[in-house]
Amino acid sequence: MDSLRGKKILVFAPEISMCYFLRQNGIAFLTADLRRIADLKIDIQDTGLARNSFDVIFCNHVLEHVNDLQAALGELHRIISEDGMVICSFPIDWKKAKTIEGSAALTRYEHIKLFGQWDHNRLFGRDSKKILTEAGFRVETIDLSMISPRIRAITGPADYDSNKIFVCKKNS
Repeated sequence: MDSLRGKKILVFAPEISMCYFLRQNGIAFLTADLRRIADLKIDIQDTGLARNSFDVIFCNHVLEHVNDLQAALGELHRIISEDGMVICSFPIDWKKAKTIEGSAALTRYEHIKLFGQWDHNRLFGRDSKKILTEAGFRVETIDLSMISPRIRAITGPADYDSNKIFVCKKNS
């Protein structure tokens, strides 16, 4: 936790447990969300934030909701500092080779049938790391079963969680 102190940290779609954990450990951060209460009311697809403005960005279960995944990943890449990192997670169906994308034409029922929730626009598959890599990141996959139970409590698991998180850094 000491490595996070003094860093400029942004938490997209702040979860209560994550914010509580950071506060309890004396780590300063800003929250961001488009619809819920947050320090910054911004869209992850076009934040309006300065280039290289954050050292660490937590993006927990956000990317499955956005309309334009490439825009969101491009924006994360733009606002993360040169030596910073984006720590993200999202639902993954490991039985699927490729991520399934939705469209505006889908009904609410079709969203639920395809993605498990009406407000999800995609279901990530085994190509998740490749998608992040193609967005310009070096990606490390971390299996949460190897993480301290103290930290695991803020990352999941839910029934649809893959128990994997991705640590993304800019390519040099």
